[in-house]
Amino acid sequence: MTAVAIAFLGEILDNWLGFRFAKRYGGSTRSGWGALLGRAADSAAKIALGLVLVVISVVIALS
Repeated sequence: MTAVAIAFLGEILDNWLGFRFAKRYGGSTRSGWGALLGRAADSAAKIALGLVLVVISVVIALS
């Protein structure tokens, strides 16, 4: 449970810093949202790839 809480706080901090520095260095609010959506898509892709690899591993192990 502690690891999940630390990961959640890390994601909040990452998003907050992304928005803050986007504005500081000339980016718009829209660019901050784009970065947030890009990180979310990247995370989803990594989870999907992990699940595919697990399924392939189980099929190979049971063959």
